[in-house]
Amino acid sequence: MTAQLPTEWPIARYRFDMYVTKTMFWPDYAGSAIRGAIGRALLKTACMTHRPTCPECMLYRTCPYAVLFESAPPEEHVLQKFSQIPHPYVVEAPAWGRRTSEPGEAFSFHMVLIGRALHQLPLIIFAVQRAFAGEVAKGSAELESVNVEVNGTYQSVYGAAQRSVIQHPKTVKLPDFPESQNVTLSFATPLRLQNNGRNIGIREIVPGTLLNALVRRIGLLMEFHARKIEPDYSRLSALARGIRCENQLRWRNWSRYSSRQDQKIRLGGVVGDFTLFEVPAELQTFLYLGQWIHLGKSAVFGLGKYKLLDANQTLEKSHDRTDKIGTDPLELNSEKPLTVGVVRMKP
Repeated sequence: MTAQLPTEWPIARYRFDMYVTKTMFWPDYAGSAIRGAIGRALLKTACMTHRPTCPECMLYRTCPYAVLFESAPPEEHVLQKFSQIPHPYVVEAPAWGRRTSEPGEAFSFHMVLIGRALHQLPLIIFAVQRAFAGEVAKGSAELESVNVEVNGTYQSVYGAAQRSVIQHPKTVKLPDFPESQNVTLSFATPLRLQNNGRNIGIREIVPGTLLNALVRRIGLLMEFHARKIEPDYSRLSALARGIRCENQLRWRNWSRYSSRQDQKIRLGGVVGDFTLFEVPAELQTFLYLGQWIHLGKSAVFGLGKYKLLDANQTLEKSHDRTDKIGTDPLELNSEKPLTVGVVRMKP
């Protein structure tokens, strides 16, 4: 329950301000490319033993690279055997869409760090500098500054002329939540939920499915990378199943090239709005935090990003439904909003 959960969470979003030194050709979404470049630079910087794979290295559970990019699952766990666990960071790329950035132009991307990843910020900054000095999006760039988000604004923590990172807030503070309220999640990047390895289509996304995945993701991130929390999963799941919703999601096709697999991978998912009615305070906590940690598969490079809309923003968007972005390959798409257990309310 909410009373058992902390009011401050070890999560922080950082904005990396860059300027281009060699023309960059951005794909539809650059989250995967940025993550890969930073990962390779961090590996070159941090790896001491140069073993072929991380799990066979004696430093596997303490190496900064492994902590971030090859997070080691526990050898034993009371609930289940984990083959992998969520990584303690999220890369948020520049806005969706192909474009070109010329030398001298500025751009920004964000990284959300969680728990013990927060202690690695100086090393991450160095890896970002090294990554973009090489090649990202077929070009290069230099780091100008790093800024941390605090209460919706950004404060500088590092500049190119500085030698160290300035001390700064590294937590997300929860606001006071009403006992119950309507909540609209507006997904900006594709949400990919799965069940037993199978992608869940639009019509299968219901409050219980979405909220259970979110609570589980946050719980695992805290347990393995920060301090274990003990929410009442059974109670939260029951509350989630009782929530009514309005589903205005739509499918967005997208694919990325995987250098590790040497092939294109299809990563389509749903974007748009998903409204939950009369959400109890216990679940509002997790929905609020989800704005930082994202939701679903491939959240680590920015998929499943959403923000919570207030009542006025929801009303404004209800008058503008002109965006049509492709077809759900599972043939579960509907151009009409899908309403589950609720009659649509007129503005």
